[in-house]
Amino acid sequence: MDDRATDVNAIASLVHACRSAWPVVYKAFDWHHGIQLRSLPALIARVSLVTNLAWTSPTLLLKCEDYSWYSQHAHGTLSEGPLKLPYMRPPPECRTFVSPAVESVITDMKMRLKDPDLARLFENTYPNTLDTTVKYFDESKNSAFVITGDNFSAQWLRDTTNQVSQYGSILAADNNLAALVKAVIQTEARWITEYPYCGAFQPPPESGFGLTRNPWAEGVTVNPPVDKRVVFECKYELDSLAAFLKLSRIYHNATKDFSFLNDSWLSAMSAILKVVDEQSQPTFDPNYNIVSYYNWTGGSGSPSPMVPNGGNGEPKGRTGMVGTSHRPSDDLVVFAYNIPANAMLSVELRHSADLLRSVDVLSDMAEDAERRARDIKQAITQHGVVDSMLTYETNGYGGAYFMDDANVPSTAGLGLMHESVNIHEPKRYSRSWFAWADSYFSEMILDLAERKPHLILNSSSFADARGTVLGSETEIGARKLPNLLRYRPLSTSTSTPTIYLLIERDGWMAAQQKKASETAAASDSSADLKPVAHGKPTKPVTKAGPGLPLKIGITVLSLVMIAITYRPFELFGLVKRVYDPSNSATGPAAVPSQPLDFSVHYKTPITEDTARKAAIVNAFKHAWRGYERDAWGYDNYHPISHKGSNLGDAEQGIGYMIVDVMDTLMIMADGAGGRDEELNEMRRRAAEWMETSLDFDNGGEVNTFETTIRILGGLLSAHHFHTRHSTDSGTREWSIYLELATDLADRIMPSFNTPSGLPLTNTDLRKRIGRGDSDNNGWCSTAEATTLQLEFKYLSHLTGDQEYWRNVETVMQVVKNAFPPNSPQLVPIFMDPNTGQLIPIDIRLGSRGDSYYEYLLKQYLQTNRTEAVYRQMYDNAMDGAHEHLFKRTEQQNLLYTIEIYPHRDPNGQQAWAVRHKQDHLVCFLGGSLLLGATEAHGSLPPIPIEGERTARDWQSGEDLIETCMETHNTATGLSPEIAMFDYDSKHKDPTDEREWYIKGNMRGDDLLDARYILRPETVESLFIGYRLSGDNKYREWGWKIFQAIEKHCKLESGGYTSIRNVDKVEGDEGRTDMMETFFLGETLKYLYLLFSDATEIPLSDYVFNTEAHPFPVFTPTISTNVI
Repeated sequence: MDDRATDVNAIASLVHACRSAWPVVYKAFDWHHGIQLRSLPALIARVSLVTNLAWTSPTLLLKCEDYSWYSQHAHGTLSEGPLKLPYMRPPPECRTFVSPAVESVITDMKMRLKDPDLARLFENTYPNTLDTTVKYFDESKNSAFVITGDNFSAQWLRDTTNQVSQYGSILAADNNLAALVKAVIQTEARWITEYPYCGAFQPPPESGFGLTRNPWAEGVTVNPPVDKRVVFECKYELDSLAAFLKLSRIYHNATKDFSFLNDSWLSAMSAILKVVDEQSQPTFDPNYNIVSYYNWTGGSGSPSPMVPNGGNGEPKGRTGMVGTSHRPSDDLVVFAYNIPANAMLSVELRHSADLLRSVDVLSDMAEDAERRARDIKQAITQHGVVDSMLTYETNGYGGAYFMDDANVPSTAGLGLMHESVNIHEPKRYSRSWFAWADSYFSEMILDLAERKPHLILNSSSFADARGTVLGSETEIGARKLPNLLRYRPLSTSTSTPTIYLLIERDGWMAAQQKKASETAAASDSSADLKPVAHGKPTKPVTKAGPGLPLKIGITVLSLVMIAITYRPFELFGLVKRVYDPSNSATGPAAVPSQPLDFSVHYKTPITEDTARKAAIVNAFKHAWRGYERDAWGYDNYHPISHKGSNLGDAEQGIGYMIVDVMDTLMIMADGAGGRDEELNEMRRRAAEWMETSLDFDNGGEVNTFETTIRILGGLLSAHHFHTRHSTDSGTREWSIYLELATDLADRIMPSFNTPSGLPLTNTDLRKRIGRGDSDNNGWCSTAEATTLQLEFKYLSHLTGDQEYWRNVETVMQVVKNAFPPNSPQLVPIFMDPNTGQLIPIDIRLGSRGDSYYEYLLKQYLQTNRTEAVYRQMYDNAMDGAHEHLFKRTEQQNLLYTIEIYPHRDPNGQQAWAVRHKQDHLVCFLGGSLLLGATEAHGSLPPIPIEGERTARDWQSGEDLIETCMETHNTATGLSPEIAMFDYDSKHKDPTDEREWYIKGNMRGDDLLDARYILRPETVESLFIGYRLSGDNKYREWGWKIFQAIEKHCKLESGGYTSIRNVDKVEGDEGRTDMMETFFLGETLKYLYLLFSDATEIPLSDYVFNTEAHPFPVFTPTISTNVI
């Protein structure tokens, strides 16, 4: 470095030191637009100005000491804790970047952190990157230079990502901060394009800074050669490239800004993929010549070590992973395939592929990134695990290195984080000013505040997503993925503006909102203002007396009542009755208070009914023969027209019928002991089709929920039933089901990439992106979002990939956080995937609500009762259902369920109105209540669960099943899609003696309410009821339903059809041309098991998903602490 460059750097540093102290200096050097000290006249002019300032006001220049020195000395008032930590932030006029959003977070967290020393540490570390390391930033040039700390004036790709990623959650609240992060990305993109193997760089020329000497790079030979005026150090560290992609993802998720995807960024992405390709190659070609795209080694006299094989390091074989020469700690690797770096790269390549697809940019690049991510992930599983342990490094030849890189920051006595610390003498440490370590620490504090706030926050000041104070560990829970967390001020009566800060982890969105005015604040000073939906403060509803109609702010939007300012379920703690337009509600039924005695309920041993079981199998064969003949490979079967169809506009099917039915085939074939040759052949052909023809690229856009429960669930169940008996693990069928399941799950995962973590309604399987529901304001169905958990958790258990588990459990955390304490935990049928808020709209146990309640209990049972939170959520929900959604008829005392929805009563007051409407879908609930009362313990009779709920839930379960059987009291003996129970309604035929009716029948309409589409919910409850009680009535009811199906739905030519109206016997004229997949996958499966003995798929060992796919109960071996 020449002398002139040294002078330029010194003067630039001097100007930088006093730029904030005196705006005149700042303006004179035109710092905001980047100082240009390349011409001698400009240099002389600026030197003259600074010299005059130094003589006239020397204190200004002395005020901003070099932070390397500043960080080694204590400053300010000490913290009040036992550590007595100093205040280590530089004076405001000396800070290199100021963010109002960051200052708000600091103020807010200091009030909430219960340990004063921890509060001081956070206060010092969180802003340290902005306070001290932003050496240059020019938004107009999209350029920035951010150093790591005290050692060198250089920018590391990895370190800069670690330094600024903690601010991702507030980028949307601070445009200037967002611009800084974007400038960092753009600057690094230019560097990576030119030198993709290098990890640290000199200041960009436009900054006006001179070059920094790196003694560790002296005497080092690097190939390809680098320009040391650009490159500070060219150690190839794979994680540095992944860090660049991570920062790009964080920025986009926070800002939704695609403008950074310019030619420069795409060139950097191309360079990264080129490195990935080159470093995936083995060291030797077939002729044992070294293949080298990059090598690095120290020479004689160099402080850096020499590397064997001409700087190429230890040999590596091809695995699918990507080699690297250095670790994240800057140390040389032992073996080239560093597992943590490869894992990080796999994740970020997949996210980058999603990003590219979302803007339809370079689809080939997106596919390449996706393929690489998949290859790396598979290679880690295949080569990175030895004796069930994950290695740290491997070489592809069987060599493995077990360790962990102790590259973790530590704390010492001056209130900052350091590179290392002497455990025997904490005052001795390395690197007093180490900004990325500070950032890691403060990011950890924010993470704990979100996931485990009870550990570090004052319980009286922590607020959940609706601003409700939580005070215990069980109330707060834990979470790791996108969830909104709102802090509220400790005092809301102050007249000063209050900031409500929304912090979202990994969604990286943020917003700030001030109180509307001091006048409004003063008028509301007696109330406890809390942030609610969309961050708008409102008063909690107050109770003026029993039965007071509930006050919710609502508006009409396309015939749907949508809440604007109210947390929808705070009302249940106040309401004692519900406004009912029909005046026919009679209240919930009384339940027995004595403990449940199963000796009364348990009837006979559960043995096989061979004849009836054989009849069910014959019905299955009849339906399957028609499908194989007319529609093989298609998703849907139309038995009347003898053809098939596929979902959407797909030309080929993705297995909706075959995959959904495969485990039924397996169960029936196994039940026959392998002696039924026709079933065996049907099973063989189905397996062959899946091995040779099932390709999810054919799928196009599909419903996320339906695809998960039918296809993913079907594949996982098929994997279990094949591998539990087969001893030949070398066959293709042994692995194909799990491989297909993993492929499908990976295609669905992008649908979880929403700000809240709630999945989008649809998934494009080909493009691997999620799409919102355009018909419902982009909302997601609550039941659909919360009925993916059994499938993804079981897949996580099988593969060891915790990402599946975390994503679906995060959904449950979002829902759990949406309830105020002591409210009946009943969910509306829609949620907003952007905010995680419940939409105040219809609440029901039928469509779009049903399986949420089903999966609460089943998640608890699936993991061998280890996740008690789901049992508690289920119990709370059933308490709410009994109080608010269960009613009885006046004459027969039939127990049925109602729906409630926001409504104005005759006085114009807001209340919940009632629909006396029960979907056939609700009939699952009878069996679910019986299952919850016993937890499916294997003894016969079952052991009741202690507590008052047991008797209540068992009685309600039996009564609901009886009501569902009553709805089969029709001309066909089949149940309608919807039954209405407001029996004095004008829509009911007065001559009809039933206490329920089908809407439209009195007028002769054939509405959708009257149809029967071969649904399984009633027979599901009959199967559970019989297995838990041995009461033969359940078998008789099931046989009655099966006979009605045979009489009215069976086509002699093959297959079964739906019928338009269950109250009309119309023969062929009343049929509809559709045989749903769930008829074979659920209805006939449950009927088959109803007539099987207790050892065939015992409820104590299996949990059925909502599509009747049995999964074995297991005890989790991975962390399950998201919720």
